[in-house]
Amino acid sequence: MPARLAFVSLSAAFLGAFSIGAMAAPAAPEADTTILVAQASASSAPMSSSVADVDYPPEQARVRAAAKESPQALRLYIQRTRNIHQFQYKDFAPKS
Repeated sequence: MPARLAFVSLSAAFLGAFSIGAMAAPAAPEADTTILVAQASASSAPMSSSVADVDYPPEQARVRAAAKESPQALRLYIQRTRNIHQFQYKDFAPKS
């Protein structure tokens, strides 16, 4: 029982040190404080076809990029992500 009593007194001391008043919301800014709001301008640049292509699902973007690079890059990507995606080399290999 002494260990429980020590725990209770320790937790009471901890709670006393961090009172609710110390965690209250900060005071409102004074009237003469300037607040700036940053907004990004919308760009009208079209997306490249290597990033967004509607012919295949977006989760296949990286495997298809590796297939375009080289057969070895495709093989390494499929080996590295085999437990995540379960891709097969024959599904993405260049047709000869």
